[in-house]
Amino acid sequence: MKNKKGAMELSMTTIIIIILGVTLLTLGIMWIKGLGTQLIDTTDSAFGISQDEISRLGLRDQKVYVPQVNKEISIGENEKFTVYVQNFLGVSETFSINIQGNAKDWFQTVQPTEVPSGETFGFPVVVNVPSTGSAAGSIEIVTIRVLKSNGELYGQEAITIEVTE
Repeated sequence: MKNKKGAMELSMTTIIIIILGVTLLTLGIMWIKGLGTQLIDTTDSAFGISQDEISRLGLRDQKVYVPQVNKEISIGENEKFTVYVQNFLGVSETFSINIQGNAKDWFQTVQPTEVPSGETFGFPVVVNVPSTGSAAGSIEIVTIRVLKSNGELYGQEAITIEVTE
């Protein structure tokens, strides 16, 4: 009888070890997956920032510059980016941003801003893709126009917005 009880205890210990092993393995896989997701997000962010900085180096001879003109935005989400305006007029000028296109209502920007001669100003722009009336997979082309204080066009840049789920 004692042998049978010992065999039963051994199998219970084995089962407990197997359950603990599977639990720890599952937790470890979830932890590694979480780290991988964070690493991908951090890498994407770093590449985006470095691309913006490299692109700004080429800004020297452009009146208007928008980094990453192709944007992917999910339905109901928003994205913030900067429109850079360089004043080559020789005098201070007040510039404003004007959006043209079917999706112009999605955009928000700051009030007109005075930019000293020879300086660059980054206009913050926010795109809000509405949760209703937007179809996943649709592409909107929008023209960002920079106007002088008298309403005259100073420069423009076109961007595309791909709506995703």
